Amino acid sequence: GEFLLIVVGVLAALAVDTWRGELGDRERERQYLERLVADLDRTERELTGRASFYEGQLVYGLRALDVLQGRSEVPRDTISFIADVFRPTRSTEPRISRATYDDLISTGNLDLLRDAAVRDGIMTYYEAVERALFPVDYSLDRTSYRAAVRSLIPPELQFELQECDAEPSTCTPVESVSLSAVTQALRTEPNLGRSLTLLLQSSGIRTFDTALRRTGELRNAIQWYLDSG
Repeated sequence: GEFLLIVVGVLAALAVDTWRGELGDRERERQYLERLVADLDRTERELTGRASFYEGQLVYGLRALDVLQGRSEVPRDTISFIADVFRPTRSTEPRISRATYDDLISTGNLDLLRDAAVRDGIMTYYEAVERALFPVDYSLDRTSYRAAVRSLIPPELQFELQECDAEPSTCTPVESVSLSAVTQALRTEPNLGRSLTLLLQSSGIRTFDTALRRTGELRNAIQWYLDSG
């Protein structure tokens, strides 16, 4: 009888330890998922801002292209044309918030996520989104368009365009620069329109749309899993 009581006591203690361990695992799972949702929220804001930036690049670039290819006249305010030409030479690289995912992978804690669909969805998301985003050359340093434009616009005017974010209405005139001479140099530069066309075709705006859609889908799936648990 005494032996049986000891066995029952040991089994009960093991059951309590197992129960506590499972509760701890569930709490860690919840914390990881909440952190993933926060990362995805940050990524969505980041991608939304970058998508807006490149949509603006496209608008400026197409307007400049119309003038370079003779479909539109140079505006009376020549700084507007120069700003349109300059804006597509700027670039910004998106940042994906993946600290929680990297933590899950490096610690082996990915197995804490009980739902296989959620777990697989997280892994697929980070692989697919980064594969989609980062083949795009965000630096633009190797493009002939950037090299040509930066060589034709004097450095002091480039600096002012950077400072005013290429918004002509807020740019301070640079007295040492002849805007008409810069405009003429840009309009007569051989193949500038062609290289701008190639640049705009590789802007990657559709890539941002796809990444944003996948980010929202995964965040909603994780949030639904948290709410239903």
